[in-house]
Amino acid sequence: VIIFASHVNSFFKAYKPPVSVESQLVVDTSPYIKPLMQLLDEYESFGLILLDTHRARIYVVNHDKIETSKRLSKDIMNRHRKGGCSQARFQRLRRGAINAFFKEVSDAAEHLLSEVKRVVVAGPGTAKDEFIEYLTDDLKKRVVGKIDVDFDEKDVLPAAEETVIEDKKHSVLKKLDVFKKEVLRDGLAVYGVEETVAAARNGQINFLFVLKDLKIKGWICEHCQAVEPGETRNCPYCGKPTSEVDVIEEVIEFAERTDGEIVFVDDDTLKELGGIGGLLRFK
Repeated sequence: VIIFASHVNSFFKAYKPPVSVESQLVVDTSPYIKPLMQLLDEYESFGLILLDTHRARIYVVNHDKIETSKRLSKDIMNRHRKGGCSQARFQRLRRGAINAFFKEVSDAAEHLLSEVKRVVVAGPGTAKDEFIEYLTDDLKKRVVGKIDVDFDEKDVLPAAEETVIEDKKHSVLKKLDVFKKEVLRDGLAVYGVEETVAAARNGQINFLFVLKDLKIKGWICEHCQAVEPGETRNCPYCGKPTSEVDVIEEVIEFAERTDGEIVFVDDDTLKELGGIGGLLRFK
């Protein structure tokens, strides 16, 4: 269980993570979110849409566990075997019913999967390919894979999770590659504690890269929000008392407040650059 509590602010909130976590007590002036951000990064929820031409199941999945789900079905006419005009008319009616069903599933998916970054579409034959065309442009962009599987297949979740993991690995490697190129050309990138803290405070961080398990002891001035490694009892900028902090935690909080994406990685180049860096929105 992850608990955030403040007696002064009469606040108490508990969350059940998807996996067991190491026991830890942190007393700080603001919520200590680094362990939670690492969990969210490692065990990212994803969407799964399983469908054929008349049945659909929409899932939000986290670490092999279904968080939420929705089932839809429609009584679609079986294929008609009569010839002539009645056959053509029947096929038009049947196609119209399938189209209406796909639109209904798309609307439900748009609502249920609004918070997930990645979506997998699974099902037999060409139904999933036809269905994808009914998704909104935003949801289409989040589809990271298609799986050819029977609607009643019970082992679709592991296959979908593997698809998401591979896409995430590829995405992180691409972002890291862009970051390293930007560093070499002195472009839209920062690295090292001092530069990254300054960029995060200014809301410049688009993607924050953090070496896994990195901690740097430092201080923060709650009055002027100055953060630096090392120790000092009073802020050298405004003279107010300081608090001891993990500098990496503070950078993560700054980035989170300005909608920066936090990515935890094992990367030798990032380690040589101080263990932390980021791609910038602007310079």
